Amino acid sequence: MIIESHDPSNPVVLCLHGGPGMPQFFMNDTYPTGLERDFTMFWWEQRGAGMSYSRNIPDDSMTLSQMIADTIEVADYLRERFGQDRIILLGHSWGSFLGIQVAEAAPDRFIAYVGMAQVSHQLRSEVLAHDLMMSAYEALGNTRMVSGLAAAPVTMQDGLSPEYMPWLPS
Repeated sequence: MIIESHDPSNPVVLCLHGGPGMPQFFMNDTYPTGLERDFTMFWWEQRGAGMSYSRNIPDDSMTLSQMIADTIEVADYLRERFGQDRIILLGHSWGSFLGIQVAEAAPDRFIAYVGMAQVSHQLRSEVLAHDLMMSAYEALGNTRMVSGLAAAPVTMQDGLSPEYMPWLPS
């Protein structure tokens, strides 16, 4: 957990990073946001990501429902610590998917939700990306990439193939 603020009485922003597993605070040195001037920024490295990583985290605890519960618990901690009834929830990419689930589950804890690179239908996005890559590589005549993508289908009916997402169990 990393907190940045010029004035801790400013509105609290709970940042949900992308990934899953891609904390973003480290990019602040290269691409500073300056948000800490107007907000109390709370950069939280979610369960299993960044400084929260541990080999001892049980695989069965890495679920969406657990991530939602974790986020609500962190939000409650921030609300109490900074004496704010409601805080701002900001989600980027995967964090935007998590954020809308959290905002729906606990709307009383948030004054606003902000989504960046909002995920709304991930499977449809993957299908479109796969189709676009196939077309682009076909136009370039890159038969190696075309055959690789053809062997790694992504469809609305069958979802993501293990070949397309190598980190998924087969």
